[in-house]
Amino acid sequence: MRTVRLLQISAACILFSFPVHGVNETWAWVKGIWRNPRAVSTVFSCSEHVANEITYYLQNRESDEPLRILEVGPGTGALTETILKVMAQGDTIDLVELIPEFCQVLTQRYGGNNGVGIHCMPIEQFTSDVQYDLIISTIPFNNLSLDLVRKVLQHYTTLIKPGGYISYVEYLALGRLKYKFMRAKKRRIYDKKRKLLKQWRTKHQVRKKIVIRNVPPITVYHLKIGDRTQPQ
Repeated sequence: MRTVRLLQISAACILFSFPVHGVNETWAWVKGIWRNPRAVSTVFSCSEHVANEITYYLQNRESDEPLRILEVGPGTGALTETILKVMAQGDTIDLVELIPEFCQVLTQRYGGNNGVGIHCMPIEQFTSDVQYDLIISTIPFNNLSLDLVRKVLQHYTTLIKPGGYISYVEYLALGRLKYKFMRAKKRRIYDKKRKLLKQWRTKHQVRKKIVIRNVPPITVYHLKIGDRTQPQ
């Protein structure tokens, strides 16, 4: 059953990715999804509308000081392209990607760029000597274990500067669709994950945007760590 599902995902990846990214990047997607299916939330790249929203606090910066940016789960760089375009002189970015095949593509595309660091490892193992002004995350929380979600959220709060922003995505309906087919034990774990994420948003959320013009539609959440502003 798992093999059939992965074949379906790989076929969709080839169908929708090849016309846009070409053979090398498409093949990297296929291998990455095949070997790490739970680490990839969808075969589709985020649209420019998602990219514009998730970089909201980069485009509407609160000071002229250079920013340190962390992108978690960049894949092969769909959002990275937009981030680099709106970065100002002196800004730097670190890309943390779990899947080796995706890291190879990122290195080929951005390895020679000044101010870009590429780190192929799980985010919970990534460390930095300095904190970040902005974290942009597209890792699929719904696919992770409850313990790993808790670890990642805690790690984000250590990596972000006080008053810094964390922007992350969640695909509409996908989680609820999977929920209908879960057994009781998995439903209880999923409910705990949802509660944990909701508590985190209630404490820190400052902006929320539903982006319909994406496949599938997506919600972008913006959180300000250390800020008690009421959620929007």
